[in-house]
Amino acid sequence: MRPMPGGRQGSPVSDFRRAFLINLGSSTAGALVQLALAMVLARLLTPAELGRFAIAAALAGAAHALRDLGVFGYVQREASLSRAQLAGCLGLSCLGNWGAALLLLASGDHLLAILALGFLPLPLTGLIAALMHRELAAARLAAVARIGAGMHAAVALGLAWAGWGAYALAWAALANTLACGVAYWAWRPSGLPLRPTRSHWPEILRLARGSVPAEALTALNAALPSALLGRLGAPVLVGLFGRAQAAAGLPLALSGNALSFGALPRLARAHHAGDPLAAQLDRASCLLSGALWPLLAWICIFGEPLIVVLFGAAWREAATALPWLAGIAALQLLMRYDAAALNAVGRPGAVAALQATALALRASLCVLLFDGSLRSFAQALLLAELALLPLQLRLRRPWGLGSWFGAWRLSLWTTAAAALPALLVPQPLPGLIAGTLTWGLSLVLLGHPLAEEMYQLPRLFMTMRK
Repeated sequence: MRPMPGGRQGSPVSDFRRAFLINLGSSTAGALVQLALAMVLARLLTPAELGRFAIAAALAGAAHALRDLGVFGYVQREASLSRAQLAGCLGLSCLGNWGAALLLLASGDHLLAILALGFLPLPLTGLIAALMHRELAAARLAAVARIGAGMHAAVALGLAWAGWGAYALAWAALANTLACGVAYWAWRPSGLPLRPTRSHWPEILRLARGSVPAEALTALNAALPSALLGRLGAPVLVGLFGRAQAAAGLPLALSGNALSFGALPRLARAHHAGDPLAAQLDRASCLLSGALWPLLAWICIFGEPLIVVLFGAAWREAATALPWLAGIAALQLLMRYDAAALNAVGRPGAVAALQATALALRASLCVLLFDGSLRSFAQALLLAELALLPLQLRLRRPWGLGSWFGAWRLSLWTTAAAALPALLVPQPLPGLIAGTLTWGLSLVLLGHPLAEEMYQLPRLFMTMRK
């Protein structure tokens, strides 16, 4: 068994940047592979077939809310972990994962039954993954992600080509989970307990008392659009909505797990050390909005050509939802780390309240405003996100709002600089090139923090090669 690397060298900031860049590179590569896979699958499967799987995946995602029981957060937050504590984490994870699998199997749906099998190895592999995240073992996490993505792509393409329809995606998801499980097992840390126990359950559950409801509600929020649209409309609409989500979520997908990589342990350490979180949160909001808002603006401007190029003419209707979904993504970027910060300072109940409010707003507005079109459903989701904003600002008030408003206003100017040439130039490619140049120039002229981070990249790449 190989021990997990423990000690870090260099300053914490440079080490975190290095781990972040490794994770970002892995996430970007994985997202590009998934995008290429989605482009091919959109031409092999019909909107109804993709929609049927999306509904099943949404229900499985809701079951995921029950499986963790606070184990991942406990592993991240504890200052030190004993073998007995890890055995207790494994036991509690078995209870959650296998209980969720039984619920899916009880539904009687064949797609859900296949997805339920993926829960069986998760107690052990999830614990190993949590330990890797705790140690910021970005290179190993990246390797596991590549292995899983490769297996998923091979199975999905092979079975879709053979005419398996929605089942091709279900078996591919299971193959991904099993491949990642084998990789995690190969890199398990020495001394990892393999026998689950009930040791430290009260301690884990006491800490998870606030975080588990928040995590459950977050998973339900993620599952709600596909499940609700499948109920109100038809699988065809769910399939179209999924392609619109994929296009609008392209900037987030390209950065992937890197956006949340190390957020909770890093913020928790800062809080325990007495460091103010406001500066870190404001800088993170500024960096994310400065980097990704221009991409979202270009997606709005070139929505229909983007859908046709990515997924084919059969999916053209998905473009009607793009501007509204891009608006949702832009708003969520501003609050990206707020939930992690609330958990870090011991306020998981506030996260649960926020997610419960979001769930109620989204469900009620979608039911009230849906008129059978994809556009109305996306508009209802955006209205729900706007209605949630006052509560989000109230929860953020302890960290200050003045510098936060200043941070995103700076990104708003750079986004306008990137979008204006794209609006004036009718052809997508010249418009994107001109927009990229004006965006880069605006970062430097306005003194955006993202420019400073970009200056650091060559030096970091040189140190990573040593």
